[in-house]
Amino acid sequence: EGFEADSVVGGQGSLREAVAPGFCQVGSNQHRPEGRCHAVYPYRMPDGRGNREERAFAEGVLRAEAAAVSGLVAAVGEGFHRAVDLIEKCANSGGTVLVTGLGKSGLVGAKISATLASLGIPSHAVHPSEAAHGDLGRFRPTDTVICLSYSGETDEVVNLAAVLKQDGLPMVAVTGRREGG
Repeated sequence: EGFEADSVVGGQGSLREAVAPGFCQVGSNQHRPEGRCHAVYPYRMPDGRGNREERAFAEGVLRAEAAAVSGLVAAVGEGFHRAVDLIEKCANSGGTVLVTGLGKSGLVGAKISATLASLGIPSHAVHPSEAAHGDLGRFRPTDTVICLSYSGETDEVVNLAAVLKQDGLPMVAVTGRREGG
């Protein structure tokens, strides 16, 4: 039977109906059998307070995120093309793209790995501390490694990269700032 949601953002599609069948738009006269009508989008507080402020805040966040993504265009240079070439070469040679990072960078790495896998490129996320304690066997000469570190100085990632460099594995470093390691 599924579960009942208290609120749904967005107003179309089968997921909305699967999660919250019978939900109605704010202000409509369509009610659920028990007489309650839940907000779909946009959410409105019962007394109307905060709607403009919340919307202004959300719009500001979206504008800032759009500007940040737009700013990445300038960062797409020769390093990006070399990274794509390494990943393509790895995939064509039967290798695996191994992605590593610690903390939030590790979570981002897991998403990158999942996206690569969904594109048909074999990929796994590897925790840098776990690699140092037995997971180095996952790395093969045909693999390519993507190392993520916002500072570029995360000890566990830097140490893993040093070991893998000695083994001659191709590596892509992704950092949050150019002056980082």
